[in-house]
Amino acid sequence: MNPHAWIQGEHDRLLERVIDWANVNSGSGNEAGLSRVAEQIQREFQDLDPDDSTLRFLSEDATARGPLLRLTKRPNAKKRVLFFGHLDTVYSLEHPLQRTQWLPDGRLNGPGVCDMKGGLAILLCGLTAFENSACEKRFGWTILINSDGWT
Repeated sequence: MNPHAWIQGEHDRLLERVIDWANVNSGSGNEAGLSRVAEQIQREFQDLDPDDSTLRFLSEDATARGPLLRLTKRPNAKKRVLFFGHLDTVYSLEHPLQRTQWLPDGRLNGPGVCDMKGGLAILLCGLTAFENSACEKRFGWTILINSDGWT
């Protein structure tokens, strides 16, 4: 597989993911939305066939900290890479920006489209291309995705 060509072919799927994730309000204070988008993202990242995947909360009181998603592949590799991102957006349930929309100039606008749901979708696409390529897998990786409550 040519990773570059494969990524080009994923354009529509990448946009679909960003739109799906961005249309879930995950404002820092919206525990239900944070949990929902964390579950969506974990489900999508399962395609990477991680050796370990956990979605958990810091304490038994899930609302105290919010979700933390951790995915690991080849944890015993000598070379490892850490990727980090977050689930929350700054838009509360009362804010008018709740859903994605296409602007007249062709840009996609919405909560988290650039920061950070779009970035997570790009990470998933890039790592999928790597994992599906014929190159030797000499390094492992860990992805941590948190919410504001973990800071």
